[in-house]
Amino acid sequence: MEEIPPEQLAALRREDNGPLTNAVVIAFTVFAFITVALRIFTRACLLRNVGLEDYFIALAMVRISPS
Repeated sequence: MEEIPPEQLAALRREDNGPLTNAVVIAFTVFAFITVALRIFTRACLLRNVGLEDYFIALAMVRISPS
């Protein structure tokens, strides 16, 4: 396998969007967690009516990613 020339490596490093992508994913995950937590709180404590969909939503939030 051929090595990538240094000029091309430098160009690829300049185009790296990894940190921005990580920040967006983290921000939306935190937002989703807060939303689900508020929904569960409202349904459990205020309405006292937790449905099957609430359990599935909570399960989807805590699912561990395989990667």
